[in-house]
Amino acid sequence: MEFSENLGKWSFFPVVLLSFLYPVNNNMLILAIPLFFYREGVSTEFIGLLSAGTTFTYTISPILLSKLSQKLPRKTSLIIALFGTLLAQIIFYFTLNPIPFLISRFSEGFIMGLYWTNLQSSISDNIYHNHKKLAARYNISWNLGVIAGFWLGASLTYIYNSLIPIFMIAPIIIFITLLIALIYFQEPKKISIDSLEKSTLDQGQREEFQKNEYKLKEQEIKQIKFPKMYPVLLIISFSLTRATINFIFPIKSDMLGFGTYTIYIALFFFALAQSITMYLAGIVSTRYVKYPPMIMSLILALLIWILGINENYYIFIFLFLILGSCTGIIYGFSLRLVLILNMKNQTSIYSGILESVIGVSFLIAPISSGFIANINLNLPFYILSLLLAGISFTLLGIINKKIQV
Repeated sequence: MEFSENLGKWSFFPVVLLSFLYPVNNNMLILAIPLFFYREGVSTEFIGLLSAGTTFTYTISPILLSKLSQKLPRKTSLIIALFGTLLAQIIFYFTLNPIPFLISRFSEGFIMGLYWTNLQSSISDNIYHNHKKLAARYNISWNLGVIAGFWLGASLTYIYNSLIPIFMIAPIIIFITLLIALIYFQEPKKISIDSLEKSTLDQGQREEFQKNEYKLKEQEIKQIKFPKMYPVLLIISFSLTRATINFIFPIKSDMLGFGTYTIYIALFFFALAQSITMYLAGIVSTRYVKYPPMIMSLILALLIWILGINENYYIFIFLFLILGSCTGIIYGFSLRLVLILNMKNQTSIYSGILESVIGVSFLIAPISSGFIANINLNLPFYILSLLLAGISFTLLGIINKKIQV
């Protein structure tokens, strides 16, 4: 373990576990919700509402709760978020009626505003942590959670030929996550650029810091300049793509006669490709932050259009491998930029904004897709494709004028 992680005896491994387990829970549910309620005869408009349930409140909760996050210890915030989520998901044991289900998802979305912001901020709390490596580990862990969630969903639906076990197991995973937060999560020692000189570190520790080859130096942070809109547009491209596919693809697959477990398997390949490229984007030099994300957004625009045309299962898998590679690169770079903003301004507010932008996108995409799908099921893909093309050209304009790395 690096010296910086030994400082304050802080272990990053609990962060890895926490960022892994919640996506396992969420990505089992994210496909089960549209499939289950579609088979129950609920309209696509209301299914869109149910699919976007958590994001209704999550769009604003990271920002509304940001001051609370600054005052509370990271561990306390995580425990509150997980305990609230556990209470919300216990309702699955009693009913899967659309109205109580929607209320529980509203509640979960609001309280989770304390979760991801604090996990991300635990990485940037200490200026001398190896942020590039820790951010890469963080990205790979939640992506592995996404993969595991799809794989577990595929296994359960293959064994039981029912979606009910997914709703029963989901709260158990949250309970395990809560126990890990209670027992193992540790507060990171908070050291910022400005606070270092005022800290109580002895001379030997300061000299050790200076020799630490992994530290992120002050000048390395300050030399990177970019408009705040740049990571926002990247996150919009990422989250609109994921949210639209997660909502439309299960319904389209069901209409095409694909087995339930095969739907999970197809998106497993999406998540697998995304996890690999997100890790790579997290460790490469920041000089690559300019053109690759814009190119990936343009590729997304083309392939999303093809998703609307295609009806072959194996072509879906091939497309998802490429789409996942693109979204991984886009998110990997955007998270690094957000962490840089946090460190420059000694705050966690930008992590809150990042999560709120994701929340807004995951809110808008399924609701609008639910209404548009009543006209034509593939139309949401075509509209998203045009929107991504517009974002790509906007990114190109920003890159040429305002980014310095």
